[in-house]
Amino acid sequence: MKGRYQKLVLILLGVAGAALLFGVLLRSREPAYQGKRLSAWLSDLARTPYPESGSGRAAEAIRAIGTNAVPYLVKNLKSKDPRFMERIILWTRKQTLVRPPLRLASERRHAACDALFILGDKAKGAIPIITALLDDKDLSGDAFFALFAIGTNSIPVLREACRDGKRYIRTQAAWLLGKLSSGNRGFTTS
Repeated sequence: MKGRYQKLVLILLGVAGAALLFGVLLRSREPAYQGKRLSAWLSDLARTPYPESGSGRAAEAIRAIGTNAVPYLVKNLKSKDPRFMERIILWTRKQTLVRPPLRLASERRHAACDALFILGDKAKGAIPIITALLDDKDLSGDAFFALFAIGTNSIPVLREACRDGKRYIRTQAAWLLGKLSSGNRGFTTS
């Protein structure tokens, strides 16, 4: 039992070290506002009720960073966690000794969508890259929301997606096209 525990600790330390190295490398390219990196603002935004309303300091920071945030947001939209990493992150959240600031890829994608909603049509340059994500079943839901968040500039892409061979793409595209065509970017159940 002692050997298993030591192996687990070594694996966790290795993963934490790799995450730290990755974070240091990523930090140099990440835009900032008032000395705080975009990822920190996105974390704040995730804790905001109704972030799509665009109120609050995090939304203000994202608007101030503007289009400089788009490459980073697109990178977050593309992110996927390997199964073992998901398990490690979820396990670290259950224990109480150490709370590393690790976020699941799905959380990073949702935060990116919220930020794109705040930027709106200013992020239209990302539409071609986001469109390429529609074919990935794991990423397509967030990619569709990102297109919706960008707004009416996404309508031509959504019209094209309505002709796609995959049913889930056609269905999502048609639904979002209806929402955007009616001018309704709000969240309703109808």
